[in-house]
Amino acid sequence: MREEQGRVPQTAAIAYRLALRITGRQDRALASLEAAARRSEPTTTAFVNAVRDEARARRSGDPADPTTEPRPASLARVALDDWAVLERVALRGMTPAETAAALGIDRREVLVRLNRGLRAARDCLLGVGQDGDDADTRRLRRLCANLAVGRLGDASGDGQPEPAAASLLAS
Repeated sequence: MREEQGRVPQTAAIAYRLALRITGRQDRALASLEAAARRSEPTTTAFVNAVRDEARARRSGDPADPTTEPRPASLARVALDDWAVLERVALRGMTPAETAAALGIDRREVLVRLNRGLRAARDCLLGVGQDGDDADTRRLRRLCANLAVGRLGDASGDGQPEPAAASLLAS
């Protein structure tokens, strides 16, 4: 419980920045935090989600900034097209229809990019796909796999196909 109490100021700061980004005004962001706090959500994730919902309800009618915020280094493997959608939906609180209109693409394409972006962001944040995280990668390394070329048994390391072993069956 003490660990949770130590995270409260940090969680509130993150939630406030999110609400400010969505609403665009300090008074609306604070109102969003207060309304979410009255819900008395049991977890930090639920609280941040409640703040996001409250902030979305308090958005100004001003058109959204058309530029996409730069991608953080920790999410470098998220494709730029996917990041443009992910940033608008997750950080600005835009709906898929609003995002489609802002980017000039179909709503269905927004949903596809959002799905890909969320999966890639999850993998980046969890470290999935990094060398040594996958059991198959370790197994291939033990088999002398050359993953850069995508072949097993490249003994010379030159990336060129190696002659096949002589067949035991006569042709």
